[in-house]
Amino acid sequence: MFSDNLKRYRLNQNLSKAEFARKLNLKYTTYDNYERGTGEPKLNKLIEIANLLNISIDDLLGRTTNTLGAKDTDLLKIKIVDIFKHSNDKYFSISSINSGYITFTIKDDTNKLTDVEFRTKNFIALIEMVENHHAKKIKEDIYDLASKIILQDAIVNTKRDIDKIKNDNLNTNKDKDIIEKSTLIYQLYKIDKKIQKQIDDTKEDK
Repeated sequence: MFSDNLKRYRLNQNLSKAEFARKLNLKYTTYDNYERGTGEPKLNKLIEIANLLNISIDDLLGRTTNTLGAKDTDLLKIKIVDIFKHSNDKYFSISSINSGYITFTIKDDTNKLTDVEFRTKNFIALIEMVENHHAKKIKEDIYDLASKIILQDAIVNTKRDIDKIKNDNLNTNKDKDIIEKSTLIYQLYKIDKKIQKQIDDTKEDK
């Protein structure tokens, strides 16, 4: 059961409910409802919880999945490419995929910006949850959610890189490296806004 698993994995990290709620930017009562079984997180928050606890969504939900074989990952790659192509995407491509991780390359027009690793199991869970809860616009909904999560991960990772640079006393190019990383964050936010506008425009057309 999700609520029991959530509590168990949180305790494994030696975190109180209040501490974990703060990490998730949630009100204590909202998080408390998750563990009581009287509330459920949205998918993007579920993925954030799994990432913070360093587990897969399958672990969190108590589902058992087999290790993906080469044929499975090939089929998954085809499905992801189809989803992104269907949404006329021009910002993401898959640079590698295996049973553990999918590596997405984020680009702006023709320039590569950065790579982001996404747990393969989490992406499969994302697809399954959208397919189970939405009767229409499945590909669009998967793309909308996946693009946001990939960009969010890239921004968080880049902010962590900036913190590491600031704390690296042996780095003689701190200022230059920080400017480069800050520029990357700005570019990622620009892509996020473009995608959000695309999503909003699509909704207005319907």
